[in-house]
Amino acid sequence: MGNEALKKVNCKQAAILMNLSRDRALSTDETDLLKQHLYVCINCQRLDKQLNFLSQLAKKYALGAAMRTTAAIKADSETDGDKT
Repeated sequence: MGNEALKKVNCKQAAILMNLSRDRALSTDETDLLKQHLYVCINCQRLDKQLNFLSQLAKKYALGAAMRTTAAIKADSETDGDKT
């Protein structure tokens, strides 16, 4: 972003940066722009908290689903062992 980093971002651009930050590391300029916007915008602060919560929830769900799948496979293999 170079010299453009001195400009401000609007809420839509901040939301895009928030989402990008969950997929990849932001550049220094992008991070600075987002931090600057979050410092002054309560609506985007709320959105960032909501996105963090949803991200954590999704990770916990994925972990739980993986654990349930592993438990089901283990239970199936134990039952198959009893049949033979």
